[in-house]
Amino acid sequence: MSVGVVTENSAKAALETVLPPRPISRRPNLVTKAGLKMLQDDLARAHEALEEASRIEDIDERRHQSAVPYRDAQYLAERVRTAQVKPAPASNNVVAFGHKVTFERPNVAPYLKAPNSTLSLTKLKIYGISPNGGAGELHIPPPPA
Repeated sequence: MSVGVVTENSAKAALETVLPPRPISRRPNLVTKAGLKMLQDDLARAHEALEEASRIEDIDERRHQSAVPYRDAQYLAERVRTAQVKPAPASNNVVAFGHKVTFERPNVAPYLKAPNSTLSLTKLKIYGISPNGGAGELHIPPPPA
């Protein structure tokens, strides 16, 4: 048997948005000072969006508009709470957490180049985690003399 009439309650239920929580890693939450500031700024924006949504008079629309910022605020609050700020690297001899790394490559694979065009891939950001789940290290030998 099909339903010929949709009730107001079922339409309202369809507007409700229940989002699953964002997953939070069990690994240490290592951040730089700049990374912590970014998390705090994102958390402040999520709180602002929640406050803005709370001003909506229609309860169903309020729930709908607050679903994403509510979920994000919960996630970001936990990330800020568990953040472990790592100090800036003391040396540039070994690439470590907090370093920005660029590689200069004069040659780019031929298949990346279109005919009659130039492509210069000079900077490549490398991000990585070691297989054991910790931060990896990349040792760079000194330049040849």
